[in-house]
Amino acid sequence: MPVRRIGSCNMCGDCCRIELREARLEAYRISGVAVRLTHGVEGCPDFDPESGRCKNYAERPYECRNFPVYPEDLIALPRCGYSFIEVTESGKPVRR
Repeated sequence: MPVRRIGSCNMCGDCCRIELREARLEAYRISGVAVRLTHGVEGCPDFDPESGRCKNYAERPYECRNFPVYPEDLIALPRCGYSFIEVTESGKPVRR
């Protein structure tokens, strides 16, 4: 079933702090999602660990603006302000 991302960035910095955690890599492996190493395993070079913020937030790359893409992205990012809901093919939320 299709999903839609809801919520907003709460600027927790977790997605920038560590781009690929073991739990996230495992979630991708299990789900069959192809992994692309954007920042490697060390995290983003624009992340400022002292402030916990992106040094280039207004001009961050496309993949950062659109993260998370898959529900699996959130497995290793429990503080993220985004979540996903199931939707019908027409995009309406599924009520359970």
